[in-house]
Amino acid sequence: MAIYRLSMEPLSRQNGRSATASAAYRSGSKIHDQRTGMTWDFTRRSGVEHAEIVLPASASDASHWAHDRSALWNAAELSEKRKDARTAREYGLALPHEFTRAQQIELVRRFSRELASRYHVAVDFAIHLPHSYGDDRNIHAHVLTTTRAVTATGLGAKTAMELSNTDLAKQGLEAPKRQLETLRAYWADIQNEKFRELGMAIRVDHRTLKAQGIEREPTSHLGPTVSALHRRGMESEVGRRIAAEQRLAAQQRSERLQQIQQLERERREIGQSIRDVSADLAMAQRDLIVHQPSLSVENIRKKAREEWLALRAERLATEQTPAAAEKSPEKTPKPDVMLTLEEPLAARERLSRLNSEELQALIQRINPPPVERLVEIEPVVVAARTEVENHQRLAHQALLRVNKAAQESHAWRLAHGVQARLHELGVAKSAYLVEREAAARDAQQRHLEVSTAVGSAQAQFTRAWRESAHRITQETEPARAQVAELRQLLSAAYQRERLVKEFEQLARERAAGRAMSLETSPEWQAMTPKLRRTIDAYNRKSPEVQAEILERFSRTPALVKSLGEDLKLRREQVREHGHEQGWDLGR
Repeated sequence: MAIYRLSMEPLSRQNGRSATASAAYRSGSKIHDQRTGMTWDFTRRSGVEHAEIVLPASASDASHWAHDRSALWNAAELSEKRKDARTAREYGLALPHEFTRAQQIELVRRFSRELASRYHVAVDFAIHLPHSYGDDRNIHAHVLTTTRAVTATGLGAKTAMELSNTDLAKQGLEAPKRQLETLRAYWADIQNEKFRELGMAIRVDHRTLKAQGIEREPTSHLGPTVSALHRRGMESEVGRRIAAEQRLAAQQRSERLQQIQQLERERREIGQSIRDVSADLAMAQRDLIVHQPSLSVENIRKKAREEWLALRAERLATEQTPAAAEKSPEKTPKPDVMLTLEEPLAARERLSRLNSEELQALIQRINPPPVERLVEIEPVVVAARTEVENHQRLAHQALLRVNKAAQESHAWRLAHGVQARLHELGVAKSAYLVEREAAARDAQQRHLEVSTAVGSAQAQFTRAWRESAHRITQETEPARAQVAELRQLLSAAYQRERLVKEFEQLARERAAGRAMSLETSPEWQAMTPKLRRTIDAYNRKSPEVQAEILERFSRTPALVKSLGEDLKLRREQVREHGHEQGWDLGR
């Protein structure tokens, strides 16, 4: 099964790294560093399946100097003067082993074109085969990008990814963290698009396990340095720490499995007899459920909505004082996402207008906890577990009394040897030993009785757990089905917002008068007349109206579908024009 991985890290001189050395190693080539005078020769290394350089589609013929790997990365090094400067940025990609080699190369090439077009940089990517001693499915790609835009005369200004949050905010651009999230979503989208094209049911997700609602511990990535040490048989502090964490997690899983197996063994031993429940117990259970309702889907919804409404009322009371209310008109509150719970979730048209944040909030509200967690707090299960623990404690106490009586008798015999011998012969019974022996017999009898009760209590606990799990699973199944449907709508919302971001970026470039948005530029001519009119009309509006337009786009599937078709046609036209002009878009 395919796994998702996209990591990003800067190449900084502060960490002793250089763009020339990294590019030579990744591509398996030879590069002479003009700044340091060192020559990096990795032409003999194996495992480099493919390497190429991709330039922006808008790059002129004069910019093709960047196809020379040595010239490109020497320019990157010579453009920076600081001793702690970032000279390149690297993306690590895991490639689906289900694809052919040509499909993997085309996938990375498409991602590289997106980087080149988005940031107007040169992209040098290499696809590496798995190590002979590793997993043969570990086919991955290293994607190096310049930190400056490519021009006809060299490298120009720093890209948006390299600017500070303050500078980005002044220009109305996203923070680097948000930019990376967009790239991660794009990498997942193009993989899933290829899976669908090939008719495969496999999908990848760029979100964290927590955001996906998956309760599983994430794997630990050792990194190249630690992995190299392990291959040489050497230990590392990072490796020891990760190994300790993995051992602890494995031990916890083993303990949980043993508990489940123990319960299953007890269930099989009890057999058919434990399924017979008396009428009194059934009535007691019904009374308990009436007085202490379980966490059903209806209770979860009711409690969640009550909490949200209370929080909303508190915020309105604190944020708007009576004086401020008289001076300014009352603001229209945001749409109450939780109000949709009062309507069937089958109303997809209304839900499809929610954005990703609102859908995530709705999912968090109605997504029931795991069945095991709900079973653990069921009154019947809690009572059965408490009964087992009480009997186990009584059995332990009885065993302690048996041991105590035996120890005291042994100590008395050692201190009174003659009297102990006479006691054993029956000549003169010791009142103390008689009392201790009687206490030991009583404690043993009590231990036997309580041990029998422990077995019965454990059987009752097993039955209560099984029946509660079955009932809760049925109760929460509708909510889980609703959550699954909302996750589909959430995926569509992510796609809509990505298209809206692309439209907004094109409009900003047009407003800024950049070369690619001029009337005579191929990129502008590649747009449909409707898209050009829409961009110009959008730019003539005030910022407040622009925000409303983007909001309407993101909430209206029909509008964003039409917008997506125009944007897709624009990208195809740009590629076709590039081929007609002889641009080498595949490098």
